[in-house]
Amino acid sequence: MNGDSAAGCVDWTGSAMTDDRPRPQYGEYATPEQQAAAMGKQYVPQDPPPRPETRVNLAAPTASGTPTPAEQMRLPGNAADRFATIFQLGVGVVVLINSDYFNASSIVNSAFSQAGETLRVSASLDHYAWLLLAANGVFLVLTALWAYRRIRHDKLAFFVPAIGYLAFIVFLGAVAGLASR
Repeated sequence: MNGDSAAGCVDWTGSAMTDDRPRPQYGEYATPEQQAAAMGKQYVPQDPPPRPETRVNLAAPTASGTPTPAEQMRLPGNAADRFATIFQLGVGVVVLINSDYFNASSIVNSAFSQAGETLRVSASLDHYAWLLLAANGVFLVLTALWAYRRIRHDKLAFFVPAIGYLAFIVFLGAVAGLASR
């Protein structure tokens, strides 16, 4: 049996296979190597293969600990975690930019009155506005650095901004408690 015909071959049901295609002429179905051999020439590929440094190595990490090119190109962590972390940090930046610590006592007092509370915060809280603004910025930067480090080490980081916000709220409560004395 020659490779150009399906005569004598059977399919999965046991029926004889037929090849309705016209017979190849002048190397129509031949590979470039077969065409060169039929012409009595040596096959020379037209396009050179890519240089070794441009190829992606999908092999597992080496035992020596040196990263392979595929490891260097891969983004660490999963995309949903990175998106959630960066989104929350962005919300933190917007809150920092829109914060009004210089009128904090009047804002807190109006919120208390709307809630039906009789508790009042003294106006001395407004004197700590620069401290609260700086602390908010410091907590945000520390939170961003911690989140960046966790993402770079391929660990989940979506909860890091929430912990940073909670730490700032505790600090804010401590300053408000000291200001109300």
